[in-house]
Amino acid sequence: MKIYFLILEILSIILIFYVVIKKGQLSVVYFPVFIFSGEIINSALPASVGYLITLVLLIYYFMYNLPFITKNVFSVFITLYFLILLINVNDFEKVRPSIVGASVLFLLIGILPEIYKKYRKEVVSKELSNSCLLILIIFISNSLFSTYFKFNPHLMYGISSGVLYGNLIHADFHILPLALFVVLRMAITDKKLFHYLVYAVAILFVMLTFRRTVMALSILGSMIVFFELISFDNIKKLVVLLLGFGILGLGIVKYTGFLDVFWERYELRNLDDRDLEGELRYIELGLVYDDIFLHYDYSPWIGYGLFQLNGRNYGKGVLGDRPLHTDLMVLIHTSGIIGLILYVMMVGYAFLSVWTKLKSRRELLQFGFVLLVFLVFFGTGRFTNTASSMIIYLVLFLPFSKSISHSIKDSLPYKQ
Repeated sequence: MKIYFLILEILSIILIFYVVIKKGQLSVVYFPVFIFSGEIINSALPASVGYLITLVLLIYYFMYNLPFITKNVFSVFITLYFLILLINVNDFEKVRPSIVGASVLFLLIGILPEIYKKYRKEVVSKELSNSCLLILIIFISNSLFSTYFKFNPHLMYGISSGVLYGNLIHADFHILPLALFVVLRMAITDKKLFHYLVYAVAILFVMLTFRRTVMALSILGSMIVFFELISFDNIKKLVVLLLGFGILGLGIVKYTGFLDVFWERYELRNLDDRDLEGELRYIELGLVYDDIFLHYDYSPWIGYGLFQLNGRNYGKGVLGDRPLHTDLMVLIHTSGIIGLILYVMMVGYAFLSVWTKLKSRRELLQFGFVLLVFLVFFGTGRFTNTASSMIIYLVLFLPFSKSISHSIKDSLPYKQ
């Protein structure tokens, strides 16, 4: 695995510098590829190198898009607010990954629309599709190498055989539903067999993760893409696609032992015995409420402390070392009601600004799916996983890109 990690790390760094030089500000759509690669590998470089690259990129996008400060001002306010809260942090190194990830996400939510405005919709869609394709290829390659070398440090849900996922765990998989959604769209639009194959392998690996929300959203996203084809003109294409995927799926189930592995992992997760009210993420809501409004353990306005999410810091430690999971509770515990309000205002402004630009059924379906992905992961956590959160807004803001008539688009240069 060390050689695989080293190659992936080198290629991800080369990629991000190449796209900055080649694509300019639109290189931002490849940012999640760089971050996702970092979640997979055991880095051979000091953590400071990754932070430095991230900071340089953020400054680059920031300086060339300063007008965003007057648009979604909440993205700036919440970033400054979180930085102020660092005053009460005793161990900066412990919260550094979370504060860097959150700051990058918050600022890019404001910056992305300004970048997209400079490029044609066809160009932005193509680059975003390529980025998502790379994410799926990295996901598949990591799964294959981890399985071959039996690299399974986290033993997620007790899974110890079959397809393994290496360092990926929990929220790391949240990037996949939208990546699959974008790649399937590209496969259908461009009619490229390679993209179909990448999509098919990736979604099968997703189904074996038994991350329930990731599985459900991945299937739903695929159904939405197929639903887009429902019209008299496209009914033949839809039937052919469904038959093709059906035959491919049956072949895989029959000849690969997929079904046996699937049921084995189903039993490991013990889903039949899971009571919704007994889920710890719902219990933690009550514990934080009691901390704030019954026991007055910490301020409801500014919270306990920035990313001090360990189980010992809420609910009198009744859940042991289990950290808070849901974004709602993380925001309140980390930054109080002030932080929650700023976050909701920032995200609300982003979604409302896109809503006013929707012009077609395709864009409306896309908006609805992105909104659903956001709401689901807001409930399951967590926004500090930068790659998984960033892809939401990379897809959301597509309507901000330039839409021009087909009669003149061919006469225009690649970038605008």
